[in-house]
Amino acid sequence: MAEHTLSLQLNTLLSDLKKGNNQALSEIYDLAAPKLYGLCYGYFKNKQDAEDALSDVFVLVKRKIHLFNGKNGFNWLYTITKNTCLNLLKKRKRETAVDFTDPAATRVFDGEYDAQLENVGQSHIFKVAKAVLNPHEYRIVIMHAVHQLKFKDIARAEKALETTVRWQYHNSLKKLQKHLKGGNDDE
Repeated sequence: MAEHTLSLQLNTLLSDLKKGNNQALSEIYDLAAPKLYGLCYGYFKNKQDAEDALSDVFVLVKRKIHLFNGKNGFNWLYTITKNTCLNLLKKRKRETAVDFTDPAATRVFDGEYDAQLENVGQSHIFKVAKAVLNPHEYRIVIMHAVHQLKFKDIARAEKALETTVRWQYHNSLKKLQKHLKGGNDDE
């Protein structure tokens, strides 16, 4: 009986959210988050990753609410949660962690950084990037885009917050795009 009531409440709230009632998202979270968190935890086996995944789920729910058909609200949320977790796990497999205790692995962060980029720096886009971006922005872009380091590893190397590094990376790409389109890149 309780599951049926939960399902009906979620259907109503998801329909309200679809109609533009943003307050409904908070209520959906309160109702569904405990069960969805359990699903996330089952995939990641740790609290932080499960919470991060659950946060991504609710961002996606808001973004994809137009796809909700008015039925099976919990199943719809469950599917989004499962797919989000699987996508995050797949993405994690593609990422390479850096062991900062291994001198060979950390050569990108030492004083020979520019020498290591000599071959990369020959490309036109990297010359433009070096001219447009400040050295810190350039280093972040190279570490993530070329060396495929995770933002958390870059943040550790730069002694900054991961969210800050992520923001700087995306802002740097926007700055490059604006420059390449002929816009003013001074900010």
